[in-house]
Amino acid sequence: MKLPLLLALSLCAASPARQDPVWKSWKEVPSNAGRYHVRYQIEPDPPPRGELFSLHAYVLDEHSRPIARKLDLLVDADMPEHGHGLTRLPAVAPGSEGGFEVSGLRLHMPGKWQLYLDIVEGAHTERAQFDLVLE
Repeated sequence: MKLPLLLALSLCAASPARQDPVWKSWKEVPSNAGRYHVRYQIEPDPPPRGELFSLHAYVLDEHSRPIARKLDLLVDADMPEHGHGLTRLPAVAPGSEGGFEVSGLRLHMPGKWQLYLDIVEGAHTERAQFDLVLE
């Protein structure tokens, strides 16, 4: 009985949901309906205005635990106060350990931006979003 418990604990320790120093620089945002959490890191942070930057992300369940099911992630951004979005859509690719690598993000003007992370699981889509303010 102890062996399965040890195996389960070791699997949890290797997951992106662990709370160790590796994750201290990452941020986490819940999806709007609360079914998911997205743990993300922007490189460089803060992103430079008018230059390309990337985002690394993991989609977790509502308790910030890894999800083994197949998910997709769509990324977009908008300036709600200006009524427009990005001039080009970023590319999203599978990353390590079930994460996602988003490249080609570019916020072309100063002000308040909202980044949208749409989690797609089959026919279900749920959005997580966060604000970025560029000088």
